[in-house]
Amino acid sequence: MKNQEYFQFTVHVSIGREAMVIQNRRPKTEHQRRVLAGMGLRRIGARRTMDQHQPAIRGMLRAVHHLVEIDPSGGPEILVPFNYIYEVEDGTLTEKLTFPAGQYIKITQGPKANAIAWSTELSPHKALAQGLKLLPSHHFSAESTGEVTWKSSGEMVADLAPNVLRKASKKTSRTAFMWLGFEAMAITWLAEELNHHHARQLGIISADRNLEPYSDFITSTAQTVVSRGIQSMTLLRAMHK
Repeated sequence: MKNQEYFQFTVHVSIGREAMVIQNRRPKTEHQRRVLAGMGLRRIGARRTMDQHQPAIRGMLRAVHHLVEIDPSGGPEILVPFNYIYEVEDGTLTEKLTFPAGQYIKITQGPKANAIAWSTELSPHKALAQGLKLLPSHHFSAESTGEVTWKSSGEMVADLAPNVLRKASKKTSRTAFMWLGFEAMAITWLAEELNHHHARQLGIISADRNLEPYSDFITSTAQTVVSRGIQSMTLLRAMHK
């Protein structure tokens, strides 16, 4: 007989505040005027609040940074809804947060292993090049193994972890799955097609129930809204108390 517990609900999480942007100089070119107008700034003293973490807004602010004053926390709080799922079945606990555009983070705690997976925009090479240095050094071992699977052929290649990462970096568009195994943990990277969109996922598998040491790696490689949600809510601690 299965021992099962399940519930889900939708809540709003704060991922920071909008910036207050104030125009304090006149534009000197037509391009600058159009950029300011695109942000709703058409005269000296005009002010608007906006999410400066959005790539399009960041680009506009770079173009006219000398014409405006920016108060990073002068705007309203940014609240993003997410769907939270909690499930326990046969001793395995699963928690998942899903954001409106499909970004997610999922934590699974089982009797023998624990795993965390999250959506990313990065290729395996970029994700691991910038992320591996953020992981605790004692989690690594000299004798590491790895596997990579190619999309077109389904062929799997097994080798030492550094060699697998090197091969995946040369064929990023063809990489379907990658697994890097170390003494205390394993890292996975997955590419798949979801609802006609290309999705990428990073994951960590560990025997350690405390996943907090991996939080810097996760926030640096997760999609923006997931990363900011984790930072503002200290998500990993809250979910594993």
